Amino acid sequence: MADPQSDGVTVPTLVMTGGPLDGTTYPLTVTAKELVLGSSMDADVQIMLGNVEPAHASLSLGSAGLAIADGGSATGTFVNGEKVEGVQALKEGDRICLGPPGAKGSAKLLVRIPGGVAAAPAEEAPAMAEGGPGASPFGEEAAPLIIDDSAGSPLVLDAEPAPPSEPAFGAEPPSSSPPGNAEADVSGEEILPAEEVVVDDGAVGPPLEASEVPPAEERLFDSPLPPPPPVAAAPASPPAEPDAEAPPVAADPRPLTAPPPEDYQTELPSIPFAPTDEPEETVPEPAPPPPPPAPSRAPARRRTSPKARRTGRRPRGPSIPIVPVAGGLIGVLAIGAAAWWFLFRPSAPEPSPAAPSAAPAAAGAAPAVPPGTPHVTAVEPEVALPGESVLIRGEHLSPPVSVTFGGTPAEVAETTEQTIRVVLPDLAMLPGQKTDLVVQAGGTTMEPMEFFIGRLPLVLEVTPARGPVGERVVIKGRGFDPNAPGNAVTFGGAPSLVLTASSSELTVVAPTASTAESPEIPVVVTAGGRASANNVRYFLTRATASAFVPRFFAAPVTRYPGEPLAFVSTPLAPVLLLGGPGQADSTAIRAADVSEVLNRLVTAAASKQIEIEFRPSPSPSVAVAGEVESFLVATPEDAAAYSRAWETGSRSRAQVRPRALAQHWAALLQDYFGLFVYRQRPLRMLALSPRGQVFMNIYTAARRRGRGRGVPTSIVYPTTERMATDLTQAALVVSGGTPREEVAVEGRWEGTIQDPDRGDRRFAVEFRLDGKGVSGSMTTWRGSIQLSSPLRDISFRRGTLVFTADLQGTAHQFEGVLEEETITGTAKRQGLSPAPFTLQYTE
Repeated sequence: MADPQSDGVTVPTLVMTGGPLDGTTYPLTVTAKELVLGSSMDADVQIMLGNVEPAHASLSLGSAGLAIADGGSATGTFVNGEKVEGVQALKEGDRICLGPPGAKGSAKLLVRIPGGVAAAPAEEAPAMAEGGPGASPFGEEAAPLIIDDSAGSPLVLDAEPAPPSEPAFGAEPPSSSPPGNAEADVSGEEILPAEEVVVDDGAVGPPLEASEVPPAEERLFDSPLPPPPPVAAAPASPPAEPDAEAPPVAADPRPLTAPPPEDYQTELPSIPFAPTDEPEETVPEPAPPPPPPAPSRAPARRRTSPKARRTGRRPRGPSIPIVPVAGGLIGVLAIGAAAWWFLFRPSAPEPSPAAPSAAPAAAGAAPAVPPGTPHVTAVEPEVALPGESVLIRGEHLSPPVSVTFGGTPAEVAETTEQTIRVVLPDLAMLPGQKTDLVVQAGGTTMEPMEFFIGRLPLVLEVTPARGPVGERVVIKGRGFDPNAPGNAVTFGGAPSLVLTASSSELTVVAPTASTAESPEIPVVVTAGGRASANNVRYFLTRATASAFVPRFFAAPVTRYPGEPLAFVSTPLAPVLLLGGPGQADSTAIRAADVSEVLNRLVTAAASKQIEIEFRPSPSPSVAVAGEVESFLVATPEDAAAYSRAWETGSRSRAQVRPRALAQHWAALLQDYFGLFVYRQRPLRMLALSPRGQVFMNIYTAARRRGRGRGVPTSIVYPTTERMATDLTQAALVVSGGTPREEVAVEGRWEGTIQDPDRGDRRFAVEFRLDGKGVSGSMTTWRGSIQLSSPLRDISFRRGTLVFTADLQGTAHQFEGVLEEETITGTAKRQGLSPAPFTLQYTE
């Protein structure tokens, strides 16, 4: 692609460099105060790449010029390789990277500013200046080069300047200083003398260009001969007279080369050949190749016509002097090498048997050994406690036999040619420590093997050793079940979800451990009906913020062990139930992936508004408003998992549809974000089911503590049993009913009515939901007297509230618009002017 800096710009512009969008330009609107760069459809500069977030960064255009600021992205914004912290000014030629520099999914942008001068990219060489090295001294149309043969018509060649990147064959590299020769006069058809060129009359095909190599003659073997030394450039000679004789040079059909220097090695080189196991055969010596035809001494003559000189066409013929080569030497070497190959080549050596490896073997591994040699194939078990029996399996385990653990002899209880049974001695070692097992049999001492003190399963290491809830933790040890559901892992007694498993390694998710008194909690693995006993701990880090921030993590469903179910939970209660793997390798991995997406959204919510929405097509799913892709799709397996009896005290099962489930998920997640991140009224779940009242109760308690964002941690942590039960029921019981918009106005509201006839008056209304609809009452004050009257004709549709009430015997029809926690509108009265009113939600 051409360098984007080569074209001028009239407005500040970003140019994509590299990747699938290479060359895309983004002109910036000068009148805008701030431009958003991101992958969202609402972004001013939309860039659909993997590491670009919906609102990744922002550009500002002011009197000081163009500046950039990161939008709170997780992957970061970089300018010239440095991460942007705060607001950073931009100049012509700056390199912006949305995402880590060098990452495949990052967006790399070049800044173009009108009137600015940018440096050329490092990967592109700067163009040669006119008249610089490599440029033709004759300008655009070079004079022809005419080679005189002194015996006939001169050979005329067009002298075309070689490109700067391709110097002429055999010439010195171009110098950075201008050439010292005088300017050439091209006004006439001056004939420049040169050496006489003799061309082989027997050659077939067009003349060779300087960069071409003629086809080699018949090759006798594949291994190439050593190349000849490089040809030194000949010094420039002064122009000669046109009639001056030059010695003829014979053309050779082999590659162009120079005669070897005096000290050049002419003996037959040593050429390695692959040995073969085939028997040698007597092959008659091949006849030497016929000598090449003698070149004609008649020089070839060519003259360029005036038309060719005018058009600048290059005639067919050599454009550089042909260097003589030592062709005869190559022929001699080829014949000698062929004779050596067929007559004097030594036989291939017989392969020798491989020696046994001296590397120490792990317990249970069988090293490769020669037949008949005593060796161990397995140790059962490879973890044991003092006094327990250990069976050593192998071959040729003939007496005398001895076994040591860490240098301490073990009691040999039974021996055969294939087994040795011993009793593990008392080594005074703690469970989890490692020692060496050495076996001697038949006078042979075998390599030491690893053996662990303890019992299976054995936990040896936890990586990382500390982290928050939801961290993926790798547990290394022995005796694990290779089937992930066959392992039960607990952190401080709290069950952990196993993602992947092998006999020596488990990948799990760190759960919450609210009952643990210390942040250092023990990690226990149960496999095969036995639990690990060695003391390995994990340091659980907890957030210390005054407001509770939800942290999502994947958790097992202990109510149905062994089934492919998984929770997406918070430290308060489960949030989502997944009944199948979807597009992931397993349900557990899918739950961990969804948890990571939600945690990234919580982080992004600190700098922008996050709205979770339900999408009915193409499949029922949950997505972030403004994003193209959904991050969670409701599958039939998920709907079947919710169809179980999750409600407390109920054994009936309700049939759940994927569409109703996706709608339920969207409402639940929006209430989690709205309540715990922004402290907004959690109305989405309440509109679907009365079980959503638990979120409203938490919101009311938070409002009583004062205004601000989020919910105080002390309200929800430690979580009471009643709150955890209510949150779990709200999450796992899907109502499937039609959302009720009226829940947005349920509760008590207080405000004033600005009566132009009687002045401002304070009043309050209270709305209640029942099975038939919405009912309510109004309270007014006249001095110390409190008056109450019922409300009628109440309706709430699409954010507009309408109701009628009697004030002092006059019917008032109220109509207002709800925005978050405020209702504003007018009260119409017969015979009187409309009165504006305002209501504020209290609880």
